[in-house]
Amino acid sequence: MRYLLVWCLLGVTSIVAGEISEARLGFDGYVRQVNFWDSRQVIAERSGDYSLFPQEKNPDVQGRDINAQGDFGMWAIDTTLTLTVGNMHLGGPRGPDVLGKVAFFFLGNFEDFIELATQSFGFFMLQWENTNLLVGQTTNPPFFYQISPNKYLDTLDVVAPAFQSSLPKQIYDDPIPRTVSYAFGLPIETFAYVPMVRLMHTFCDTWHMLLAAQAEQSDSSSVGFVNTTPEPFVLPPTQISSEYWSNSKIPVLNAQLHKYFSNQSAIIVGAQYRRIQPSLVTDLNYKADTYVDAWSAYAGVKLNWHPVLTVIKCLYTQNGEADGNLCTYGIRTINPNTHEFTYTPLQTLNLWMDMRPAQDHHRYSPGIFVGYRKNLGTTHPLVNINEVSPAWGFTSYKDVIMKGNLIPDNQDLNIDWMIKIIPRIFIAFKRFQIGAEIEYNYVRFGDVQQNGRVTNTYPVNHFRFLTGFYYYF
Repeated sequence: MRYLLVWCLLGVTSIVAGEISEARLGFDGYVRQVNFWDSRQVIAERSGDYSLFPQEKNPDVQGRDINAQGDFGMWAIDTTLTLTVGNMHLGGPRGPDVLGKVAFFFLGNFEDFIELATQSFGFFMLQWENTNLLVGQTTNPPFFYQISPNKYLDTLDVVAPAFQSSLPKQIYDDPIPRTVSYAFGLPIETFAYVPMVRLMHTFCDTWHMLLAAQAEQSDSSSVGFVNTTPEPFVLPPTQISSEYWSNSKIPVLNAQLHKYFSNQSAIIVGAQYRRIQPSLVTDLNYKADTYVDAWSAYAGVKLNWHPVLTVIKCLYTQNGEADGNLCTYGIRTINPNTHEFTYTPLQTLNLWMDMRPAQDHHRYSPGIFVGYRKNLGTTHPLVNINEVSPAWGFTSYKDVIMKGNLIPDNQDLNIDWMIKIIPRIFIAFKRFQIGAEIEYNYVRFGDVQQNGRVTNTYPVNHFRFLTGFYYYF
């Protein structure tokens, strides 16, 4: 029996050795330190690193704007560490190549956990000649990062938010904003790390199709009602949680079509469908069965025209809170007998352009991001607050829109449109890099109406100067 076990183990070992070849193991990453100065109080995340937009005016008893006060921030050094295992071949001559990748950054999910290690992505990929299958956690498909079907097996790459002279050119050329800040132009460009199963297929050499089913998780979730003891005529508090997506029993679905050209230019179009169930029970203890269905569409183009690389992207989004788009949904109707709600999603239109050098081997790399975001209101009118019971306490249409509890006083709902302009420059010294950018925000705040749009607007301006120091290893 012992000899049989030994021979079995030797047999398994020989099979594995024959199926796995050219395996590579790599560690890489970088450390970073950031400083920033603001001209007024801002809405930001992660202790100020993610600058979203300036706070609206807040007059004191003498009419002076309390928020017209600048501030300064300095981040402790943070680190990103990536482990990659690649170029393993499985299953004989027709078997796939396999790559595994795990990345951690020491930022935490929220600013209260700023120094804790957090997994940004971790996945494995099976690569056939014209098809690959990714299973794990990575950026959501509307964020066009690492989307080329064959790039994973070409290099052991590192996730870097900015220009780096030693990065492979294909990574530097990803059609995303390359800002010094981690924000990538948020909330105009949106992104999140999410679990998913993603299939990509290449046909006619230059056409790629992507299909993905993704989940929501703690730091990239939708808004819904907190499950509390039913109490008549009391609107339950809201929270951000993955349970509302989970209760819908349907993953977030994505589809994309890519066209690549010989000069590495590309056109990408895609769509996303998301369904959530905000509540399981009404305040009168009736089972709730209503959902929020949301559709999003987007298109981007990468123009690799030497000496300049230009990326242009347009996003139409419904209920995009989980993707970082700061648009949720509102109450459309209230059943007078059961108090069950129906809902209508908010809509936004985001348009941005990012320009930078088409080559990545220069010491000096200037660039600029220009973005525009417009509130398109709701797909259907919100419930008329003058026709519901006064006991609900609705005093404005802002009260019947779901709040994410991340923005003080839900100031994002008061934005009609905004412009964000971020010129930048990177200076590289081999593995050491310095980046600096000036972020300008122009925002029109106003009053929310029944159709979800914002009127009676006034402007707020904001400047941020940010520097970043990087060392890559």
